[in-house]
Amino acid sequence: MKTPAPRLVCLLAALAARPLCAVAAFGNQTAQASNVGHHLGQADSLLIWFGLLLSVSLALLLLLGILFLNNRRITQRLENDKRLMIEKEHDLVAAKERAEQSERMKSAFLSNISHEVRTPLNAIVGFASLMAQSDSEQEMNEYAAIVKQNSNLLLAIINDALALAKLESGSVEVNVQPIDLVGLVQRMARLAASRLPAGAPVSAVARVPHERCIVATDKQLVEQALTHFGSNAAKHTDSGTIAFSYALTADGVRLSVADTGCGIPPDCAERVFERFEKLDSDKPGTGLGLPICKAIAAALGGRVGVESQLGQGATFWLWLPTPVLDVKEQSAPPTPKR
Repeated sequence: MKTPAPRLVCLLAALAARPLCAVAAFGNQTAQASNVGHHLGQADSLLIWFGLLLSVSLALLLLLGILFLNNRRITQRLENDKRLMIEKEHDLVAAKERAEQSERMKSAFLSNISHEVRTPLNAIVGFASLMAQSDSEQEMNEYAAIVKQNSNLLLAIINDALALAKLESGSVEVNVQPIDLVGLVQRMARLAASRLPAGAPVSAVARVPHERCIVATDKQLVEQALTHFGSNAAKHTDSGTIAFSYALTADGVRLSVADTGCGIPPDCAERVFERFEKLDSDKPGTGLGLPICKAIAAALGGRVGVESQLGQGATFWLWLPTPVLDVKEQSAPPTPKR
């Protein structure tokens, strides 16, 4: 255990004072007994000089101890200051890198959103001009349909951009309430089916393992995420099935949308959740739907992911750490009478 500096200094001072006091007392006794001074011989003189030498040595030792303690204290202070400066330097570098990354992301976002907005806006302006110049009712109807389609696309881009900005800024208020996953999944499947092209060989179905399953989460945000999952599946599925389902896990619930579409290469599984990432540029969309799902998962304390193989469809899932409030198993079908 290290002796604190004040205690060590006091100890050395006490050691140095003892011989000096002894020498002083010896001098007083010598003065009082001067009549017997002639009996002191050379041995007594050597003893006095030895005491003085010892006192001086201890005084020097005390001085060296004080210097050593001060030097060690100064060294420790310099090391602490150096460590703090290095830590602050690392923090400043990290903050600078975050600021630069944020600036790059903002510039990329503005560049991409400008491009995405310009495309439907040019179509609206161009075909609106053609409508004004056309005398054919059939042409005017065709141009009006194109204008309407691009207007809806422009509105979707603006809504998605605002939704993503709101989610990433943390200004979304999460409203946790009891919801029935069975009804929610069935409702999302019906909505996805209503948006499929007429006559397309694709069906949207709901696969639920319970008759009732009540959990606590934000209904609007979950529906928004499943809507984007369903829209993404519909764009990449030419034939087959789009299945909405859920499964209870040990620490939450996992909602998923599986399709039988073209699939995703494994090395692109993470990229699809980045802004404006479109693996197939010919497909419609803003490239913001899946990033919105990722932001929703973060807002609800969950996570998103995809399981896919190229040419074998894809399953997009949303895991939420939500408590299960009530579960009712499906009733077994009645046994037919013979």
